Amino acid sequence: MRARNLTVLLLVGLAAGCGTQAHLATGDRHFAKGEYVAAIYEYGKVLEKEDHPDAALRRACALKMMGHDEAAEGDLVRAARAGSTEAKALLGASQGAADISALQKVVEQYPDSAWVWALFGDCLLQDNQPDAAAKTYEEALKRGPKGRLAAAVLYNLTLAHIRAGDCQAATRSFIQYRTVADQPMSDADKYLAGLLAYARGDYAAATAEWRTLPAGMRERIRQALPGEEALASVE
Repeated sequence: MRARNLTVLLLVGLAAGCGTQAHLATGDRHFAKGEYVAAIYEYGKVLEKEDHPDAALRRACALKMMGHDEAAEGDLVRAARAGSTEAKALLGASQGAADISALQKVVEQYPDSAWVWALFGDCLLQDNQPDAAAKTYEEALKRGPKGRLAAAVLYNLTLAHIRAGDCQAATRSFIQYRTVADQPMSDADKYLAGLLAYARGDYAAATAEWRTLPAGMRERIRQALPGEEALASVE
């Protein structure tokens, strides 16, 4: 009787394990196709039964792709608590404590996630590696981000190109950014437009963009940019 009960328990455990892997695999297929709602459903079926670190991390990536940042953050915390080193690396990066080598491993494990690529690009940019950051943002764009994520990638790609000294590429990505953003110029947009003009040596255009910014922003620009032209641009 004990042997039979043990066999039943083993079979139940195996069936549960197969169900988990099936849901994860199906979720991954939907994710790769950009079917994020379906992917979230599949990962959620796993999380209904257990705090599975991979399911929580993958659902966080899908939620990020749809712009549900708060829900994604909750899943990242859940994945980290369940032992996911990848989730811990992503949380650290999103909170300003990036580990470049750890993030590189996350990108290798989750190559279909535009958000993971974008976050890696942000960290490279913060680490003063604009050329590497630009290439990483390009990889993010190949994964078809939408909405706010797409706008953020294009904004930071423009900034990376400016810092790398490639004004032509920066101009192209800025035009793409403004098309995707599809809204009146914000102070952040004016700052970026002025920075691009300044990089091209068009100080009059930089002045036109920056003159309406709040005084605090103008002062930070004045302190950051060298030369008399910069001083004149933000007076």
